[in-house]
Amino acid sequence: MCIRDSYDSGMLFIFDEVGQKFFHMKDTRIPLDIAFIKEDGTIESIKELNPYTLKPVYSDGNVLYALEVNRGWFAEHNVNIGDSILTVKK
Repeated sequence: MCIRDSYDSGMLFIFDEVGQKFFHMKDTRIPLDIAFIKEDGTIESIKELNPYTLKPVYSDGNVLYALEVNRGWFAEHNVNIGDSILTVKK
C-alpha cells in the first residue's frame, strides 16, 4: 500500500525490459494518472486510473518506465505526450 502525503508525490516504476505494460487499481482508493515513458525518457501516453478496478490500463506501445501521480497533476503542470521528463544516461 502506498500512502501519498502530498499532492505533488508520485511513484516511478522502472521495468526490467522494454515492452507494452499495464496497471490496474485493485487496492488503490484514489484516482490517479499514469504516464507511460519510452526508453529515451519521453512520454508515450498518459492514461487515467480509476480506484478499485481490476480493468487493466495499457501503454500504447513499448515503454521502460511509468510515472503515477494524482489525477489531474499532468494537466495542471502542462505535461503532455511527447514531453521529455527523464534524463536517461547511456
